[in-house]
Amino acid sequence: MLTARDVQGKIITIPENIPKERVVEWQTNHYYCPCCTAELILKAGQIKIPHFAHKKTSACTASSEPESEYHLLGKLKLFQWFVNNHIETEMEPYLPEIRKRPDILIYYKEQSYAIEFQCSPISEEVFLSRTKSYQEAGIKPIWILAEKRIKRKKTRQYSLSAFQWLFAMNTVHSPMIFTFRPDEQKLYMLEPLTPFSPRTTFSQLAVLPLSNTLPQILFSTNKTWKFHFIEEWRAQRKSWAIHSVKTAKQSNPFFNGLYQNGLSPAWIPSEIGLPVEGMVMIETSAVEWQGWIFMDCLQNKEIGSRVYCSQIYHSFQRRITNGQIRLRTLPMISVKNPFLAVDAYLILLVKLEILEFGGKGIYLIKNKLNPPTSSIEYVQLESSIYSKLSEMILL
Repeated sequence: MLTARDVQGKIITIPENIPKERVVEWQTNHYYCPCCTAELILKAGQIKIPHFAHKKTSACTASSEPESEYHLLGKLKLFQWFVNNHIETEMEPYLPEIRKRPDILIYYKEQSYAIEFQCSPISEEVFLSRTKSYQEAGIKPIWILAEKRIKRKKTRQYSLSAFQWLFAMNTVHSPMIFTFRPDEQKLYMLEPLTPFSPRTTFSQLAVLPLSNTLPQILFSTNKTWKFHFIEEWRAQRKSWAIHSVKTAKQSNPFFNGLYQNGLSPAWIPSEIGLPVEGMVMIETSAVEWQGWIFMDCLQNKEIGSRVYCSQIYHSFQRRITNGQIRLRTLPMISVKNPFLAVDAYLILLVKLEILEFGGKGIYLIKNKLNPPTSSIEYVQLESSIYSKLSEMILL
């Protein structure tokens, strides 16, 4: 903790550095927890920055997991960033109505924001409970992840755990995650998050030094979907096709579905497994959920046949109910309609001339979506699809 009450009941924030000649003076005073009123210990050693701590026997309900030096420093640097930019800010305020104490509470344009700098994993249940408490109190939570927790696989490819996905914010059109490195005083922004599979996502990394970045970036809302990773996505899609052949098990519902429909993972039509808007809501890989749409609703249709959106939605929902399509938990993104991604995929198939509009809620089969019959044909079809896709997205 960096704040406490003194004997007069005044809230004080401990400085980042206490001069050696004043350490004894600070330590001889008495300090109390703003939440439970228990007496606190002032720790001013050589490892961590000065901070307050409960005694081991404390049962303070507002206390969370033990704080590391990284976490203490991060809170302090973020607090100073808000203050230096003239934003009304409180450090570690206790909110009795919800019995929570955010790291930082700020007020901006008549809205309260709870800033949580998370350095260690906590359970999804705790994360969701805290987030819901803030939201029900009219406070918007902003969770910032410690930068050291992010795992980069390639230049613009990252591996995000289910826990890290909880930090996604903004909109389904342009989801992002903020991370922070306090020792360098740099904020990092991963945006837009475009998931290929439950863990693998593509994103651009923006490095934002606090010294020349305004806190308002945390409140920005981008509603425009943009995709910047076509070639990376294409390479990952090829890799999936190659490796899934070696690891596919018939006990897996999706691969069993492919087998029953006479399809090989290596030669699934390239129109299956494409990036579309809103797919952040779906945890299951794009190849799988789009593959289910193909097998359930498109594969056995003849040219000119009708395909009803209601049938596709029903099939998609059934796969969700059966656990064959999983949705992602995104507590800080308000719109959670997975059919947004389904609609975007159907519209993309229209642009690729697989489907055409047949009226409200109706599509017509324009061209059959057939798997290739040879390696040469696969290469030609795959190249054609991604050439068209590049033109569409980069317009």
